[in-house]
Amino acid sequence: MAIRNQPYLKLYIQDFATDEKLAECSAAANGVFIRIMCLMHKSEEYGKILLKQKDKQSDKQIENFAYKVAKYLPFDFATVSKSLQELVEEHVLTIDGDCLFQKRMVKDAALSDTRGESGSKGGKNSVLKKDFAQASIEAKGKDFAQAKSQASTEYEYDNEHEYDTGKGGMGETPRTEFPKRTRRPTPRQADEGTLTIRMESDWDAHLKKYHDQSYYQSAAARTALKAIKAKLLHQAQEKLKAQGKDQNEHDDHLIIETWRSILANYAKWDDFDKKFTELTQINNRLSNIISSIKNHGQNHGQFNGHKNGATLTGRVEPAPHGTDPGRF
Repeated sequence: MAIRNQPYLKLYIQDFATDEKLAECSAAANGVFIRIMCLMHKSEEYGKILLKQKDKQSDKQIENFAYKVAKYLPFDFATVSKSLQELVEEHVLTIDGDCLFQKRMVKDAALSDTRGESGSKGGKNSVLKKDFAQASIEAKGKDFAQAKSQASTEYEYDNEHEYDTGKGGMGETPRTEFPKRTRRPTPRQADEGTLTIRMESDWDAHLKKYHDQSYYQSAAARTALKAIKAKLLHQAQEKLKAQGKDQNEHDDHLIIETWRSILANYAKWDDFDKKFTELTQINNRLSNIISSIKNHGQNHGQFNGHKNGATLTGRVEPAPHGTDPGRF
């Protein structure tokens, strides 16, 4: 915090009590000095009082400053003028042109500004380093995910064995080529990345519509989205179970539709939940959000299901406008 914004005055007790120059001044001058220091603490330029053109009512600068500060002090003009004269003559305060200042306070302000500027630069460097480290981690994560995706799109083992028909030398046996290791695509793994992109796109459209900001893909957001997908997968399995279907026959379509239903029913969220813009917050409050939608729907005859809000089984609102229809 800048020294001028602090609610207290920085007074060095030992220096104040043993100041020989101040000791030469009267008791009234000491009281006026303390009051003037308080005014200097609140002034725009710390430690200084500037004389404006309207304050110049005399040919003597001390009287002009006395006129200016007297209206803020609990002393009459004569006391202020006489005390100010003493303080200037003993070099406790200094007048330079239209400026009245106290040297120690001006020095403290310069030191505070220097430290504040250095701290600001250090903070910016720390943020840059943190952002660089975060970008490096995300880049490595994307490279790993891409490599894993490429590996998962290979084909399964072939049943054919290829042999080298070339004849070896005397006493040698023909070399045998073992089958190459290939894999078939795994549908669930292939759809996982697409599902994440679709959910992120819906969330980005939601943020732009209701909060006027864009989605930032951070590691924390991806972790939260993974947890949200797990909860919505549970929602889909519960719905299949309620319909008497095999729970293993879940479809990503049910997950994305449940997600879009939650976002589309934003008007039915509690006011406390509507202010959230981070997926980590949505993940922590997901059950409460679903419960709010269900309770609102029950009050209006639109939703039905368990009272604790565990699942969404009723009619859902359409997906919010603004999502990219080409992805769905």
